[in-house]
Amino acid sequence: MEASLGCTSTAGRLRRSGLAPRKPSPSSFYTPKSSRSPDMAASHGSAASHGSVHVILNRSEWDSKVFEATTSGKVVVVDFTATWCGPCKFIAPFFAELSEKYPNLVFLKVDVDDHNDISQEYEIRAMPTFLFIVDSKTTEKIVGANKVELEKKVKFYSEKCAATA
Repeated sequence: MEASLGCTSTAGRLRRSGLAPRKPSPSSFYTPKSSRSPDMAASHGSAASHGSVHVILNRSEWDSKVFEATTSGKVVVVDFTATWCGPCKFIAPFFAELSEKYPNLVFLKVDVDDHNDISQEYEIRAMPTFLFIVDSKTTEKIVGANKVELEKKVKFYSEKCAATA
């Protein structure tokens, strides 16, 4: 992929080392989903404002969502993102649109700075990175804000799920 399609994790490492300014506190971006207003979530670039993308707030929530999807035979589409990543902000509304267009898939959003354990587990090195998880296994990985490729894969998995239902 071209470097312009994604943010490398170098900026995140610089922030953690203290060589770059810290991002705003997570509480300024994330409030519990039940207390979000659509206007507030949209102003922060959150796809969760559409109600179809679930923003992961902690590890147990991640484990629960992936487990629920796996046991119900659904495919999980994960957007690994960062608040400071321009391409992530660019593709977030499109990811939300896909979640509405393909409701038979589970759409999750993970902030790599807030959930370093999850991003390390899945070897996320650049943002945005999109993973497709089937039966608790990663089957596809898209690195960068490539709308055409992302929609192609989402459509493929949606049709695959519909065929097996």
